[in-house]
Amino acid sequence: MSVRTRPATEDDVADLTRMHLAAMAETLDSKGGPNLVATVGRGPQDRTRSSFREELREPTSDVIVASLAPGEETTGESSRSAEVVLGYGVLRYPGPEAVGDEAPVAVIRELWVDPRARRIGMGTALLERACDAALEHGCGGVDSLALPGDRATKNFFENHSMVARAIVVHRGLLPADDRSGD
Repeated sequence: MSVRTRPATEDDVADLTRMHLAAMAETLDSKGGPNLVATVGRGPQDRTRSSFREELREPTSDVIVASLAPGEETTGESSRSAEVVLGYGVLRYPGPEAVGDEAPVAVIRELWVDPRARRIGMGTALLERACDAALEHGCGGVDSLALPGDRATKNFFENHSMVARAIVVHRGLLPADDRSGD
């Protein structure tokens, strides 16, 4: 199967919204998932849609989509003549205020592939496109995150030469804060 990546456009907002909501639903069941959803979640469908529209115009951000070539079979679906978008990534760059001797680091805030399209190179294609974009923006590296116990994500990143360089921990202090990750 031929995986394609490209910058997202306004025409992709419906697909981006669908995929983001699916990613957040999948994440909620993970250890630390509720905290992550509270941090990177874009809210309900209408807010998610407008959030992606804003993100597409943001100069310190790139949104990338991945698809199968038109006419190719997707797992469990018949051939289509139109592109089938099944993955996306959101990359953020340091703003112009970033200073220092070291090269800036881009952050992959979101990277998700539809479960039907996993294990065919779509995640790899998104990650490589994100790394290329980071280099074009003068970044010397990329960061992302994997939730505690999410071996599939951890293994994916490690298989692509990414290594853990920090562990972020959290403890809620308010009685109603049930997002401690437990």
